Amino acid sequence: MKYKRKHSKIPVFIWLLANILYFQIVYIAALWLFFSLILLFKHNSIKDLWISLAEFITADNCYIILIILPIFIGYSISLLRSAITEIIVDYNSCTISYIYHTAKTFFICKKVETIPFEDICYYIDRCRYPKFNKIIFPFAPTETIIFYRKNNSPIQFGNTIGWTDSQFREIIKELEKIAQPCKSKKSY
Repeated sequence: MKYKRKHSKIPVFIWLLANILYFQIVYIAALWLFFSLILLFKHNSIKDLWISLAEFITADNCYIILIILPIFIGYSISLLRSAITEIIVDYNSCTISYIYHTAKTFFICKKVETIPFEDICYYIDRCRYPKFNKIIFPFAPTETIIFYRKNNSPIQFGNTIGWTDSQFREIIKELEKIAQPCKSKKSY
């Protein structure tokens, strides 16, 4: 069986940039709303409430926006971690191969790793409120499969960056035929 993410024409690096841009826009909108509400309480008038967004960004608030940017870059990388773009389950050779882009290279370099069936160790991490997360954080996965490797950091991927929910469910069913998932998350 071969599983390839549905939107494979879009490079993973572009998904990373879109994720960072989304968080930056949400952050600016939240700050703008917060400062507008402070003005409302300060002046007790609705006519002075909404300062324009352009005024807000060009005012002395730019440093707040730039200071938080590295945090959003780091958080976006941690969400995507090692982005798996293709999974190949080969029953003839009893192996699973996955093609992924590493976070160390900002998702530009591609790597391939093969695991024999007897060495497969994985955990399925599900978030508590998937519908809420899909609306507020569309780039954050609601389900994540974490592959544990010997003496290495885990590889993870979720139902984001081009993977659809139906593809993800198919992959989970295929993995469950081979080996059952771990009961709890492992730590390194």
